[in-house]
Amino acid sequence: MSKVMFKNLTFLGGFVWLMYGAMNYGVSDWDVGVASLLAAYTYFSAEWTAGVFLNKKYKLFIPAILAVLGVEFLYMFYWTVQDKANVMIDAQFIPSICLYLLVGISWKVYQKPRELIAAILQAKAGSSLR
Repeated sequence: MSKVMFKNLTFLGGFVWLMYGAMNYGVSDWDVGVASLLAAYTYFSAEWTAGVFLNKKYKLFIPAILAVLGVEFLYMFYWTVQDKANVMIDAQFIPSICLYLLVGISWKVYQKPRELIAAILQAKAGSSLR
């Protein structure tokens, strides 16, 4: 499976779950609009943001931090426009940033399944020699 296919399939799976949750879970700050907006933002920015941190591109740390905070900005902006500015912003701050970075890292460091298994076995063999 190619890296692009992996990204698209994982995005599709996550997006389907977000839409299902928005329509069925009944959480006051989770609807189709905010889920779609944040999913699109994540698709286009999370991998780049993770790459900045993983590759230690120090000159880009400030834009990367702003990209991470952009998740929260979009969330607050959406609910301000919807006239519900005090909805659970503080409760979802840490989980949404963690998920954003987790997705970005998984897309950035993607390896083909065989390569991943070989790397795990090699790391395991190397650790047993110590």
